[in-house]
Amino acid sequence: MKPNKDHVEENKPFTWESFMLSESWNEFPERKDDPPLTIDFLFWYHGIRYIITAAYGDGGYMIAEELSGKVIIQNKNFRKLVEDVPLFEGKTFKELLPDLDVEY
Repeated sequence: MKPNKDHVEENKPFTWESFMLSESWNEFPERKDDPPLTIDFLFWYHGIRYIITAAYGDGGYMIAEELSGKVIIQNKNFRKLVEDVPLFEGKTFKELLPDLDVEY
């Protein structure tokens, strides 16, 4: 599944607010500290396609290269995965989001 285009302004970068809306975090106020992953999220970084998805086995979440399945980062808490864990060049997914190519 892809992020909902309704959350994106035409010719504007995909923002953190757009990401939270596409994941429907507003529908889970009781899970503010650890909201669920509601849809897999695809993005490109330096020409490589990545996916944010559920991790295998332990119920956590991961960001992996989509084609190879190579796990880049993993965490049991989805919010921590995208906000706190460094992804590339010491920056988190949240920090990198405005510069990522997002599939929507």
